[in-house]
Amino acid sequence: MDKSRADEIKTLRRQIADLEDIITECRQVIEPLKESEQHYRLIAENTPAWVFWLDADDKLIYVSPSCRQITGYTPEEFHKDKSLLFKIIHSYDRSLFEEHRRLAHRTKSTGEEDFRIVRKDGQTRWINHVCRAVHTDDGEFAGIVSHNRDITEQKTFSDRLEESEKLCAMLADHINDVVWTLDTNSLKLTYVSPSVERFRGYTANETLRQNLDDMLAPGSFKAAKELLAEELALERAGGSDPNRSRTLELEYRRKDGSSAWMECRVTAIRDVKGAVSELLGVSRDITGLRDLEVAKLACEEQSAVYEKKHKSAEARLRAIMSASADGLILMDTEGKTLAANETAARYFGTDSDALLKKRLYFHLLPHALVEKHRKIVQDVQKSGKPVRFEETLAGKSLLIAVHPVAGPDGRIAQMLICATELTDRKNAEAAVEESRQKMSALFAQEERRLAFFFEKHPAPMLLLDPDRGVIADATPAACAFYGWKKNELAGRKMSEINILTAEENLSEMRRNLMGPGAPSVYKHRLADGTIRDVMVAAGPMELHGKTMICAVITDITERLRMENSLKQAEGPGALGILAGGIARDFNNLMTIVQGYIDVALLDVPENSVIRQSLRQAQDTVEKTRAITGRLLQFSQTDAPQLQPRRIDRIIADTVTEAVKSESIELTLDIPRDLWPVAADENRIRQCLRHLAENAQEAMPGAGKLSVFAENVELHEADDLPLNDGPYVKVSVSDTGQGIPRENLSKIFDPFFSTKTPEDEKRLGLGLALCHAVVNQHGGYITAESEEGQGARFIFYLPARPDAEIPQSVEEKPPVRRRLLIMDDDEDVRKILRLYAEQLGYETQAAAEGQEAIRLYREALDNGSAYDAVLMELSVKQGLGGEAALPKLLGIDPAVKAVAVLSNYDASKQHDFNKRGFAAALGKPFRLDDVRRILQGLFAA
Repeated sequence: MDKSRADEIKTLRRQIADLEDIITECRQVIEPLKESEQHYRLIAENTPAWVFWLDADDKLIYVSPSCRQITGYTPEEFHKDKSLLFKIIHSYDRSLFEEHRRLAHRTKSTGEEDFRIVRKDGQTRWINHVCRAVHTDDGEFAGIVSHNRDITEQKTFSDRLEESEKLCAMLADHINDVVWTLDTNSLKLTYVSPSVERFRGYTANETLRQNLDDMLAPGSFKAAKELLAEELALERAGGSDPNRSRTLELEYRRKDGSSAWMECRVTAIRDVKGAVSELLGVSRDITGLRDLEVAKLACEEQSAVYEKKHKSAEARLRAIMSASADGLILMDTEGKTLAANETAARYFGTDSDALLKKRLYFHLLPHALVEKHRKIVQDVQKSGKPVRFEETLAGKSLLIAVHPVAGPDGRIAQMLICATELTDRKNAEAAVEESRQKMSALFAQEERRLAFFFEKHPAPMLLLDPDRGVIADATPAACAFYGWKKNELAGRKMSEINILTAEENLSEMRRNLMGPGAPSVYKHRLADGTIRDVMVAAGPMELHGKTMICAVITDITERLRMENSLKQAEGPGALGILAGGIARDFNNLMTIVQGYIDVALLDVPENSVIRQSLRQAQDTVEKTRAITGRLLQFSQTDAPQLQPRRIDRIIADTVTEAVKSESIELTLDIPRDLWPVAADENRIRQCLRHLAENAQEAMPGAGKLSVFAENVELHEADDLPLNDGPYVKVSVSDTGQGIPRENLSKIFDPFFSTKTPEDEKRLGLGLALCHAVVNQHGGYITAESEEGQGARFIFYLPARPDAEIPQSVEEKPPVRRRLLIMDDDEDVRKILRLYAEQLGYETQAAAEGQEAIRLYREALDNGSAYDAVLMELSVKQGLGGEAALPKLLGIDPAVKAVAVLSNYDASKQHDFNKRGFAAALGKPFRLDDVRRILQGLFAA
């Protein structure tokens, strides 16, 4: 063997050795690969998911056996037909799948998509497809491995849930109930249907921001809380019906201030464990139709959550349909019934199960009505608009509403039939009409009485037509005042008389239609062109079935002229003259008006609408007493009757009585050891009452009123316009709107006011009276305020720490007595006798003093003496009360006499006492005034 041959053999042996090493290495790699492939095939062939592997050229490399369970095809069929994998994709989803496949190839990343396939047996199934790119060790793209899962059932649950939600939304849009849900822990609404705005005036969003006590009247709020407490107690006790519901009637507050009664049916909503999570309420207006809307359930992605929410939606739907008082039928466009409640079944003379078994809505109807209803349903489907009509079924009069329900594509897919029974409403309307006819004769009689009263009234009165803004009628006194004949006034536009625009006149009339308010001041034009200032007290009046406005006119031109002159005058003298004159004029006029009204009331039945109007007029007259009372304060020239008094109880009692609003929080800090004060109790009470009322007006919604009193020693360093010495300091503070800085120096002026004429409720003298009263007592009053930060009024009264306080006398209730009444006005005598007899007194009357003296002497001689005498101080003819009293005292020194007069001022009571009178009664007076005087007169 030559050398070259030997070298070849060596080389060959080395190559064989290298090859054996390579084979060994390959075996070491192949064995794990075989094991890995075995594991992969074990997993792929036993997982319920369908797995397949495509190489980089989309050629099928592997398909798992589970493909047969999902697609109906075997792995061999997929390997035999390489395009079968793409053929089974549903035609609707092929473009989607192609786009997904191209994206997976382009991005070489994991992707997910849902699409449909058509199985070998023709069924359509939904597939959840997840693919993952496969790369070699060198990073080269080697294909895609895809896992496919059948999600058809999950999709079905989702579709059913969506259908239930659409049905709930459809019901909420078309049923006339108010639907709400309430959280049982926070007692806050979690949902309310938009139909709430129709009944309450608040939008759904506004309602959700309200608390229960904001929505309900106090009594209903209490009833709702009691019901909730009962239900929670039953729930804790267990054993009660979990599907129970409760019904109650609640009074709701409306946005315009009125109230609405609604019938509420409440059912518990439970979670999957059966615990109460919320309350579902369906509320209906007792007198009207109902709208309903229910909240939709949120959609979850997992199939288990879908199923639970679907069941919850179905339970809520059943609760709504069961709670609704309307008959409800849901059907498709062919008339197939999908759902119905028991109310609807009752209207059709069957039950809900039998109704659903009949399947077609038209099969429920009498044969004669089938074509009519079929045509209505077709019209609704074409127009997309609801149709309402009345129908009689099973002997019941029904209002039937057919509402279209749109599907996801916007086309009409279903119909909702809502049937509301009208039988009770029509019966009620018939009863009302019968009652109206029976009352027409009575109304005619009352209108004749009203016409007589209207014609005979001594004050100018106008009857206004608010619809046309014209004068419909006028009293003779009004014709005389304006200078036109009745036929010239009737039909004349109010804007020709009242110096306002036509629109402003109509606005004033609309305000008067809301009810009698405070009198308003206007400028009226007379027939000769003269302009007069007038005060008008107006209110609504029913006449001939129409609401008119009755206006009483008072000429105040001279009064305003005097007021304007007074503003230029200096000193209290001019103010006193004006106040006294106005008070006397008003009292004389209002006594006559009050008397005519009281006489008119005698012949008017108790339940008459005329009596109501006269009572309202009487209340308006009564308001003049407050005006004259304040004016008389300024006409006083005598000093107050000062006596040492402890004023701690005076302050507390007066302020507590004056604060009538429950929304005002009252705080009193009044020590019992306050020094005595030389005070006129009536005037101090009047001052405190004005300060408390002023504070309430500054807090129209709610607020805090604080009253503080203390003993103080004042010195020169205190910088107050008072002498050094002991004082009682009283502070009245509120949290109202405050007083602008520019107005602080004017608030005690008699005629200063920041109110508009429409807002004035009383003469603007309250703070001026307080200033006058404190000055009369030798004290000082001032005010502190910042706009928007409330106000504080402080007054100081001189104190007398060592003064002795007289003991108070205990009052006893009045007993039955005999009264003698003397007045030269027959109407006044008649009214006083009626009042006294109504209070249980025996009465006799005289026209003047001589006759009263004779009657009194005769009664005394007969042993039936009068217990008291009420006498007018001055009469036009004969002996007045002031002159007759000394003669009565000569007959009986123990006689109890009451002075009756028109310009009475309570602060002058001591003057009447000096002249021998026990009390005084000022005109105009009411029954309560007479009762108070007599009770005080006979108190031992």
